[in-house]
Amino acid sequence: MRSRQDVLADVKEYVLRLLGRKDYTEKQLQAKLARKGYTRPSAAEAIRYFKERNLINDEKFAFRYSEARLDSRPCGPRLLEFELARKGIEKKLIKQVVGKMFEAKPETEFAREAVRRKFGRKAEREKVYRFLLRRGFSFDVITGTLNRARITNE
Repeated sequence: MRSRQDVLADVKEYVLRLLGRKDYTEKQLQAKLARKGYTRPSAAEAIRYFKERNLINDEKFAFRYSEARLDSRPCGPRLLEFELARKGIEKKLIKQVVGKMFEAKPETEFAREAVRRKFGRKAEREKVYRFLLRRGFSFDVITGTLNRARITNE
């Protein structure tokens, strides 16, 4: 039978390999460790070890993820909140991060950028409306974007 220290060393090694490839939230790592068959106490101790060394940081993860998401595929605050929640970020932190993201650049600019990337200059009004709605933009932003852009009713 393996000692507790050996198991903990294995868990730490596995977590370090995961973190070497990409960032994870605490909840994502807990799920990965559980699927791998590690016990909760071992997983919790390994996660605590890496949190103390700031290698697991949900706040940094949330900001990095949000910046990358808004740069690559602009979306509205509702969709961003949903995605962060799904990754295990706490609601209070989600509100803080999303607030800062949309404080720096208005939601309308992200909506215009999303439409420009998806449709270019020609697009049907109904298609653009549905696209922006799926991307989590508010009704006011959608109608404002549709009114400002030259979008046909065809």
